[in-house]
Amino acid sequence: MVPDGILTNRSLQYVRDYILDAFAILAIVSLPGTAFSYYGAGVKSSLLFLRRLAAGEEFDGDAPVFMAAAESIGYDATGRTTENELPRVLEDYRRFREDPTPFLQ
Repeated sequence: MVPDGILTNRSLQYVRDYILDAFAILAIVSLPGTAFSYYGAGVKSSLLFLRRLAAGEEFDGDAPVFMAAAESIGYDATGRTTENELPRVLEDYRRFREDPTPFLQ
């Protein structure tokens, strides 16, 4: 999990460059802005699923990356139970890994 600022802030380009140099990006899942509000953190964040590149391996920039946004993650900003879209996101990711074509349209 990373704060979205890592993915969007110009001054943190060096972090993104490091990620692209050292890892293959498998998936990015955006969480709701209230994901950690109940615990006192109001930071918009995303889950990054990465695979460390082997020595000499380079990230294939043309490889498809699974992207999803979960609006509900099982609880709200007050800690009350809500719908949880993460199991659906996981199922979508599994289908994407088998055949990304339908997700690329």
